Amino acid sequence: MESVQDCNVVYDAKALLDNAGIYQFEDLEVFKKARGKAVPGRETDESLHKKLYSATQRPTDVFNSKLKILSDAIEKWDAAIDKAVAEGDKKAREYAESQRSEFAIEREGLMRFKTDLGRLVRIYNYIVDDAELENFAAFAKIYSKRLAGIAPEQIYLTGLVLANYQIRAEQKVDEEGEKYLLKPIKPNEAGPSDREKEFISQIIARMNELFGDISGDVGQRHFTSQIVDIAMRNNRVTEQVENNTKEQALQGDLPRVVRAATVDAMK
Repeated sequence: MESVQDCNVVYDAKALLDNAGIYQFEDLEVFKKARGKAVPGRETDESLHKKLYSATQRPTDVFNSKLKILSDAIEKWDAAIDKAVAEGDKKAREYAESQRSEFAIEREGLMRFKTDLGRLVRIYNYIVDDAELENFAAFAKIYSKRLAGIAPEQIYLTGLVLANYQIRAEQKVDEEGEKYLLKPIKPNEAGPSDREKEFISQIIARMNELFGDISGDVGQRHFTSQIVDIAMRNNRVTEQVENNTKEQALQGDLPRVVRAATVDAMK
């Protein structure tokens, strides 16, 4: 394992989070002091949650403020696109789409920050004997949950370590002597892209395959929106999607929930 995995990857992952400029060193110090005073077993869960949540309030406000600004800008350019389409102004539409894409990429970078927080918590177990990093991993765990909108009482505080995970085989070995290729974990260094545009194109293609000519564009949009809404109301599914890679999420509850929602919607 040591010949494959560079254990310093967790420090590289933390550096990416640091460079986002959302939390500050002072936030980590405030959290460390709150965590030192809030020892599990000495206080009620409610008191413990209150202290640790309070210690992550400032960076949470910073993230939410940036997210709102970007979402409002995207909504503004969405309206501009609709207006340009209605007026048949191709030049105005292309300009509005380019502006929307810029803000969408920036928002994707912000959401990448939230995903990377959870990712660091998962890979932290590779490193030991580092008190500062241990404190940051605890901070990242609660902070990432806050950004995901999870209620305080749903977060496990005991030990502030990863809990409730599963290990699944990703491939089946059929040939005798065949070996798995170990792939090292790497920091999420790829730049953000306008994934919404890419995903929309994929969704449109899949919907056309599913419905063909038997349903209009409006009907397809309503049907798809209904399926998405049902899936997003499932807290287990949203947590799996937000805290895992696409491949891992597809091994979870998402396919089952989507299939059931599709059957209900078809009825």
